[in-house]
Amino acid sequence: MATRTLFDFNPICDLILRGLEDELANRLAAGSEPVPETVLLADSLQHTLTRYWVLGTHDVLRMAKRGAGERHPKLPTLFEKFRFVRMPLAKLELADDNKALRDSLLLVRVGEGANVEPELYRKVSYHPPEPIDERGSIGWALFMAETLEPVTIFRRDLSDELLALFD
Repeated sequence: MATRTLFDFNPICDLILRGLEDELANRLAAGSEPVPETVLLADSLQHTLTRYWVLGTHDVLRMAKRGAGERHPKLPTLFEKFRFVRMPLAKLELADDNKALRDSLLLVRVGEGANVEPELYRKVSYHPPEPIDERGSIGWALFMAETLEPVTIFRRDLSDELLALFD
């Protein structure tokens, strides 16, 4: 029996995530709200698989970009997007924060009202907001450490760009 590798599983994971995203998009479009105090296992599964997919795909891209992959026109840009999302997921910090940020960056949690006190940015405690787009795809509301420019990256966009590598 052949052993399965991370590379073998990620396309399957992507297909499952696309199905979960489509189901979530349909629920959101229909305006169906979950009953308070209920846990939707599909949503928990989607968050878990999304995190796994990003972290695993980042590692595959890191290996692929060595050698001949460095000459691929789209691979370095896509790898940087994955690296940008991976840092808060894996290390709870912004990508490139040691190059640009000092201890003076104040953050306010999104969606928690106007009376929330800003918190000082600290490594190992950064959790970016996770918006969901109209396709049901989980995203990450980040910002560039050097310019403080806001950037939102959605999983489905990363997946589409990854699949476009093979066009």
